[in-house]
Amino acid sequence: MQGLLPPAPASRRRRTTATAAALPRRRMPCFLLLLVVVLAAALPPAHAQPPPTVIQIGDSWTELSAQSLATFCSGATVVNRGVSSSTALEWASGSSCPAGGGSTCSMADAFSSAHGSGYTHAIVSIGGNDFLDTQGCGMSAAELASRVTSVVNALRAAAPAGIQIILVGYCTPTGPYADCATPALVANLNSGIAAAAAAAADVTYIDGTAACGGSTSAFSPGTYHIDPIHLNSKGY
Repeated sequence: MQGLLPPAPASRRRRTTATAAALPRRRMPCFLLLLVVVLAAALPPAHAQPPPTVIQIGDSWTELSAQSLATFCSGATVVNRGVSSSTALEWASGSSCPAGGGSTCSMADAFSSAHGSGYTHAIVSIGGNDFLDTQGCGMSAAELASRVTSVVNALRAAAPAGIQIILVGYCTPTGPYADCATPALVANLNSGIAAAAAAAADVTYIDGTAACGGSTSAFSPGTYHIDPIHLNSKGY
């Protein structure tokens, strides 16, 4: 890591693109460990249930993870339908995303049989770009929860009956980014996502705040990041 990136101008903060470097995988990446534990706890004993079939939906945190989850969740089938820079508003409405970018944030398309079927779990990383796009990163937890709840509702309508939904909170960044000047702001972001999960019996929340070594009072050290907000292969 070469240090912190300068704050991104408001007009392009969601357009930040990151490509995860191919780093050696000596141990279980910190964030995927949390996901694997949740998946394992949600399943009956191995002799009674086949490995999970997982669809990943959301923003760059999803897209850049590629097939990392399949690597560390033995036997799992993983379909990654993440779209970098996408927002909760876009996924809830099924619009083109990012706006004008040519991709589609459509649950109907994500769950199309052309990509896969028989999903048992959906892992969703969404809401970060909505938060970043708000002046001063001042979006309330209630507003973010409303947006994420709309995503969950759209997902549930398109998904197989009985699917288990996992909402993923974000790691504390490595330093100030865009209008988010302090690590304390990650608490507002993740509390909105947590509230959306708490409102639904079929949704589990994973708090990522401290997963990369940071907290609401200290930025993450950068061990698991390729820039202030995106994870490297160790992070995944």
